[in-house]
Amino acid sequence: MVYRIHASDRTAFKRCRRDWDLSSPHRQNLEPVPRPGSIDVSKAVRDALAVYYFPGMWEWDRAIVQPLVHQALDRSVRGQAKAAPDDQVQQETLDWGHALLDAYAAWAPTVDHFTPIRIDTDFEINIPNPAMPGVNLLTADGDEVRYYDRVDLLAIDSDDAYWVVQHRLVTDSWSDHGTLELDERTIAWCWAWPQFYLGMRITGTMYNEISVDAGELGGQTPQPVERLRVRSRHA
Repeated sequence: MVYRIHASDRTAFKRCRRDWDLSSPHRQNLEPVPRPGSIDVSKAVRDALAVYYFPGMWEWDRAIVQPLVHQALDRSVRGQAKAAPDDQVQQETLDWGHALLDAYAAWAPTVDHFTPIRIDTDFEINIPNPAMPGVNLLTADGDEVRYYDRVDLLAIDSDDAYWVVQHRLVTDSWSDHGTLELDERTIAWCWAWPQFYLGMRITGTMYNEISVDAGELGGQTPQPVERLRVRSRHA
């Protein structure tokens, strides 16, 4: 048997193993029940960006790729909206999302000085035992404990350095630099990826923050402003 620690479980696992064991939906074989009318806009945007940065289409003319990006947004929103019968909410979200993606496509080429090589890649690695260097963490019964997560984007720059990229939809203001420095999830990406993919050293993390007005979630054309946030590697 293998115990898997998902990114969403990390805080509970570090705080109290019993809390993690009893509260994690992954440990209880639970699945989220969508609330009527709820659409995860951030997830829909990430799904669309996965197509925008798809490595096999990176050299294509963006005029060819952009319709596929919009289709990915449509699939994500409509897939989530199966439990949300409010057609008006769905259409407003789609209109907002399409305007956002068009603004993003006009801006991104000015700062995307890298080449995507993987998108939405799952990884799973053994967790080292902090009390016994060189030995992996095991349960009392001898079962392996592994950390599981998904990297939004893996890219390589002109100096052949590898970066992990996290897409973030933010409102009101940019994330504080100190908050990004303490982002344990992306720190874990930098630590875990070289173990999952041997020989591929991660130089650092890029935060692709897309800032929008929190109130413009429908009915009006959003005015997005985007930028890349870069953090040095944490070993």
